[in-house]
Amino acid sequence: MQEKFELFLFNMDDILEAFVEKLESKGITVDYSLNSLTLLEFYLSENKVTIKDDDYNDASEYLGEVVRLKYGGKWICNLDDKDNSLYYGYPVNAGHSKFDVLFSPFHSVRIYLIRPRENHFKIAIESDINPEPLNLDRFPTED
Repeated sequence: MQEKFELFLFNMDDILEAFVEKLESKGITVDYSLNSLTLLEFYLSENKVTIKDDDYNDASEYLGEVVRLKYGGKWICNLDDKDNSLYYGYPVNAGHSKFDVLFSPFHSVRIYLIRPRENHFKIAIESDINPEPLNLDRFPTED
């Protein structure tokens, strides 16, 4: 699996360059900014992209690169726990948040394709970068 991940990283620049050119040919100019994610959502919806399309993979890589470029971190292949990890075997962003979380652009794009909502990608990223603290006040304590 690690070899496949290394091939993913090796080909990423070429794939993303071709994807950006494809979007530009349709009049959509993206620049790896957070604001460009609205245009990515528009493209995915307008072109009825599914997870079986190459655009699913390309859009996922683009989303992951936006996170990496904006917040730092790096791509890793999540191989930590095969039996207890939603993202096992997927390329994910790590080190982009002060919290020890992984961001899976592939899962985020998949969720958007299933249930599109405005600003989905920005909201998903924000929940990793600045998560809302869990308020447990309504639950009883052991006292």
